[in-house]
Amino acid sequence: LFSANITADDPEEMIARGKYVLSQFGPLSENCAFLVDGYVAGGTTVTCCRRNFPKQFLHYHRAGHGSVTSPQTQRGYTAFVHTKISRVIGASGIHVGTMSFGKMEGDASDKNIAYMLQDDEADGPYYRQEWQGMKQTTP
Repeated sequence: LFSANITADDPEEMIARGKYVLSQFGPLSENCAFLVDGYVAGGTTVTCCRRNFPKQFLHYHRAGHGSVTSPQTQRGYTAFVHTKISRVIGASGIHVGTMSFGKMEGDASDKNIAYMLQDDEADGPYYRQEWQGMKQTTP
């Protein structure tokens, strides 16, 4: 698997980058994944890439998300909501942290985030989520 960061400030540039990467790999292009910084470039860029590259693994990078998901901020939304949005906009995968292992923040209850991304039905912190067959996202 080869992962290429195709993030750009213009969706057309991202599509051009993706097409270029795929052209360079030829018959091995199915082994290419794309990384898109969906927080910085915006959720629309993730959706744009999903529509243009439906067969590629699309990793939603969330660098900078702490400005809206941090418990210290009085605005924004939770990391839980952020990861659910990633599934709705078509990401194949998103980094959800290490669930209290290693150097990253989080606790064992963060595992609900992973379950809700990968399972069609999962118990969340407030209610049961049913995705009705929507494609899963890998945590």
